[in-house]
Amino acid sequence: MVQVSGKTIIKGVGLYFAAAVSGYLYLRSSKAPAPTPGCGCGGRHDRSGSAEAGGSSTEEEGADGQATFDRIADFYDSCINTDEVFMGIKLMRRWLMRQAEGDVLEVSAGTGRNLPYYDLPRLRSLTLTDTSRHMLVNAADKLEAMAAKQGPAAAATPVRVELADAQHLVAKPGASSGSSGGRGGDDASSSSRVSSSANDVAGSAASSSSSSSSTPAAEPQTAGAPHRPPLREPRTFPPHSFDVVVDTFGLCSQQDPVTALKEMARVCKPGGRILLLQHGKGTWGFINNVLDNGAGEHFRKWGCWWNRDIERIVKQAGLEVESLSRWHFGTTYLCVARPPAAARSDAVGAA
Repeated sequence: MVQVSGKTIIKGVGLYFAAAVSGYLYLRSSKAPAPTPGCGCGGRHDRSGSAEAGGSSTEEEGADGQATFDRIADFYDSCINTDEVFMGIKLMRRWLMRQAEGDVLEVSAGTGRNLPYYDLPRLRSLTLTDTSRHMLVNAADKLEAMAAKQGPAAAATPVRVELADAQHLVAKPGASSGSSGGRGGDDASSSSRVSSSANDVAGSAASSSSSSSSTPAAEPQTAGAPHRPPLREPRTFPPHSFDVVVDTFGLCSQQDPVTALKEMARVCKPGGRILLLQHGKGTWGFINNVLDNGAGEHFRKWGCWWNRDIERIVKQAGLEVESLSRWHFGTTYLCVARPPAAARSDAVGAA
C-alpha cells in the first residue's frame, strides 16, 4: 500500500485550490460573451472600470449592469454551472440555504439558483426578488419545474417572484408596500403568505395573476399556461417582516452595497438573520492584482465588481457577524449575520 504523508496531502489540497481559483478567474473572465451595441448599454463599452475595492457606483454603470443581467439571463446558468461545481459553490449554497427558516426574503435572486437548496418544509414563505425581469422569468420557470416535480410535497410553502431593488426594500412611511416609492401598482398586498406575481410552487400547473391589494383573490390560469410573472412594479416591504434575508453573489452588482445591506437589516425581524455568500477581494496580493486589473472588463461582461472588500462592506453596514469564513484564497465569503443591535431595539420599542 502506498503511504502518503500529511505534508503531501496538504500540498495537494493547496495545488487543487490554486488551480480552482485560477480556473475560476479565467472562466469568469472569458466565458461571457462581450456586450454588443444592441445590448441596451448605450454603446459605452470602452469605459474602464475602477480598480478600487468598492468598484464604481455611478448611475450610468448601474444601468450598464442592469442591461448586462437582462442580456445574459437566458444562458447565465449554463455559463456558470461547471464553475460552481468545480469551486464547490453549490455545496456552499446548500449549507447556507439550510440555515433559512420562517418567512424568507432572497434579494438579487437572479435565475433562482438557490431554489433547489431550500428546505421548503421549514419555511412559511419564500420571496425571490431581483431588479432584472429577464432573470426572474428564468427563476419562475424553475419554480414551475419544481412544482411539476414535487407536486403536493411543496404545497405548504408559498414561493413568490417579485421585482424589487435591494437598495430600496423598505416602504416609505405612508406608502403602500405593494410598489416602490408609493407608486400605484397591480401587485398583491404585502403579506408574505399571499401569492402575487408568480406561481406558488405548490400550485400544480396553475398560476396567480397580479391583483390589487383590495382584490387579493386571483383567477388561476389554464393548466399548462406559460409561467411568466407580470413584474410590473418594484415591490417594497414593511420593516421587520422577514425572519431570514438571503443574498448570494449580489453585493458585487449593487451600486451601493452598504445601503443594500442596511435595507436587508431593516426588513429583517428582531433576532432574524442575514445569510450571505459573496465573492470579492482576496487575502493574497497576487490574486487581488488579477482582480483589480480585470475588474473593468469583468463588469462589462458580467455586470459585477469582483474586487470589492466584502468584509469591510459588512462592517460599514453595521451588521453583527455571527460567523464568517473565507475560501479560495479569501475571495469567497460565507457569512451569517444579524441586524445591528440598535435596529433590533427600535423594532422592539415600536412593537
